[in-house]
Amino acid sequence: MAGVLLNAYLELLAFGRYSDFIIHCQGYEFKVHRAIVCAASPMLDKACGGLYVEASEGRIDLSEDDPEILARVLLYLYTNDYEAKTVPSYLEGVTRKSESQSVPAISSVQPKENEALTRLLRIHALVYRSADMLGVEGLKGIASSRFLDVAEIALTLAPDTLAEPLKIMFDSTRENDLRLRNPVLILCLENHAIIAEHKPIVEMMLKYEPTVWNIKQSLLKESKPKTENRLGILKPWYDCAGCNKEFHKDEILKYRVDESLRIEAWCGLIWCGLKCEL
Repeated sequence: MAGVLLNAYLELLAFGRYSDFIIHCQGYEFKVHRAIVCAASPMLDKACGGLYVEASEGRIDLSEDDPEILARVLLYLYTNDYEAKTVPSYLEGVTRKSESQSVPAISSVQPKENEALTRLLRIHALVYRSADMLGVEGLKGIASSRFLDVAEIALTLAPDTLAEPLKIMFDSTRENDLRLRNPVLILCLENHAIIAEHKPIVEMMLKYEPTVWNIKQSLLKESKPKTENRLGILKPWYDCAGCNKEFHKDEILKYRVDESLRIEAWCGLIWCGLKCEL
């Protein structure tokens, strides 16, 4: 029954049936329903119900967002979930002004290996920013959790992929943000030894959180070492995808991480190295 109801809400969003409010975003016009979006967003509730021009005109401009990010946010408001790996299919049917220029799509190019991690982190950070602006606490929690899940994998396999998403996250959150900024900062401190070896991330930390980052290393050493990660899937030992031999992560010759966060790793044997190129 719940699935049927969510599908019905999705159809309302996709086709704009019975819409009574329009959200404009960089040439896109999202036809939404006040009863749904205003119930979830205090900001939209004020815009729709007050004496503002948005209430009288029945539209609001949110062009500071990327249309693909806003599409995911609205998808959450209607279905309680969003998809990071693909652009919401309903976006193809959203009305666009003919004179508007094409909007560069965040996910228009199929990512390669590490690029998938960067793209996912970027999307979750931007979804969090939009949710924070709209005051949608439930979405903030989901976006934060998903960002941290991907960030932990990135720290283990490709730390440099964190630099750009960290900049986005720091630029779009308040210094006292507790839902994303603070947990990410804790994650970085817990992995101080890894981050210290990657200059792009260190530069981000020194730019945005210099006081915290410069805490004496002796204090970090006193912290209890992590024995288990959040996902429960990262480990120091892996099975080679080529020969099935168990080997340590420091011996990884090559690895791939797809958008489902599935990890494939190959050991240093020549035969396995050749096989991973096939």
